[in-house]
Amino acid sequence: MGNRMMFDLRHALFNHLQRLSLRFYDQERAGSIISRVMNDIGVAQQMVSGGVINVIMDTAMITAVLYITFRLNVTLTLVALTVMPFYVLTYRNLNPKIRSASRRIQEKLAQISGDLFETVSAIAVVQSFTREKSEEKSFVSQIHKHYDRVMRQVVLRNSLSSISQCLSRLGTALILLYGGRLVLQRQLTMGELVAFYTYVAQLYAPVVRFSEVNDVVQTAIAAIDRIFELFDEAPDVQDVRKPVRRHRIRGEVEFRNVTFEYTPGIPVLHDVDFRVEPGRMVALVGHSGSGKSTIANLLLRFYDVAQGQILIDGIDVRNYAIKSLRQQIGLVLQETILFSGSLRENIEYGRLNATDEDIAAAAKAANAHDFVLELEDGYETEVGERGVKLSGGQKQRVAITRVMLKNPRILVLDEATSALDSESENLVQEALFRLMQGRTTFVIAHRLSTVTAADEILVIGNGRVIERGTHEELLENGGYYRHICEEQFKGIAPLADRMTAGS
Repeated sequence: MGNRMMFDLRHALFNHLQRLSLRFYDQERAGSIISRVMNDIGVAQQMVSGGVINVIMDTAMITAVLYITFRLNVTLTLVALTVMPFYVLTYRNLNPKIRSASRRIQEKLAQISGDLFETVSAIAVVQSFTREKSEEKSFVSQIHKHYDRVMRQVVLRNSLSSISQCLSRLGTALILLYGGRLVLQRQLTMGELVAFYTYVAQLYAPVVRFSEVNDVVQTAIAAIDRIFELFDEAPDVQDVRKPVRRHRIRGEVEFRNVTFEYTPGIPVLHDVDFRVEPGRMVALVGHSGSGKSTIANLLLRFYDVAQGQILIDGIDVRNYAIKSLRQQIGLVLQETILFSGSLRENIEYGRLNATDEDIAAAAKAANAHDFVLELEDGYETEVGERGVKLSGGQKQRVAITRVMLKNPRILVLDEATSALDSESENLVQEALFRLMQGRTTFVIAHRLSTVTAADEILVIGNGRVIERGTHEELLENGGYYRHICEEQFKGIAPLADRMTAGS
């Protein structure tokens, strides 16, 4: 039963985590979440597999013994029960402390898991800066704090066990003293006293044993509290009661006076207003932190706007079914995310029922097919965790292949080529050009060479659209966009000289 409960609980928690909004993940560490799914549920299982069963059996034993002892001698039974209030007081005093100690242990373990996850994920950085010793020192400090918390729990647990044993011995002594007196007064036979003593031993044994089970129960309760804290988290972004589902959209996008804030009271977008016709390409340009990627996040409805509306084909994105909306949008990021597994499995992430022919055609269009065939195992090649066995350009072309299989009507390219060398960038740019054909495309870029062909460029500054137009129009206006261009071309030739030379 315990194993089945653990399976069902992990399944339900994983499904719940997948529905939570990005705002939750912005605030929580991955290692802490993993610790709750794996460690805390494992701890909770111990209560079901051992603790609860033992408590039920011991409760039945105590009930049966009390029935027999009351039948044998009511007075002696009441004497035996005189120590029970002290048991209750002991448990009421120590149980909250044991539960608190258990929770602090699990919280520290989650923190250690988070730190370990980050260190292992960034091991190249650790080694390149030769920080192995400092990381070791930090890790030892954390596990020492964990050890201290465990020892605190051990002290509390042993205190409860010792007090329970002392009380059981005290109860036994009281029975022998009072029972011996009754025997001397010929109110009780020696045989009856021995029989009663034998039964009382069966009364105290479960009570003492419960002090051991109690530790498991209190630890499990602390773990369950942490598990249900996750279940209590509600997604910020949810479907409306009767959402719109579209198998295919045209791809018209409109932002109407959109204001958004990650932290209440601190807007990062202010009254953003623009409209994009289906199949057109719009570039978002601006300095880091200006709000470009936030616009993409809102389009995918990773977050909801604070004010205004985002419309796709004239329908507010909040009225679409979340799954239906995101199926229409393809996303290519600067940092390509690949999963452990084969190239084929990563590409099929775009469409799980894709045939070999579909995969090969998409890979050819993404300039990925040739390099895949050069690998020893071709499409069955294992890419490693986060695709570490592939180069940056190869990973990006796999990501484009994945989006091509998805075949979305709207495309978001967030700094998709900024981290590539010239040769890889040319291959990726060519693949992206094929991908953009016939699709409404948003290109987010710092490097202006990637946005000059856009039908419209939106210049974002401090969360506002401060300029808009084509590349040529914005250069002629001599505003912030021209300033960005001159900054990027500085050291090669001033932009004015380049324009004069070309005229």
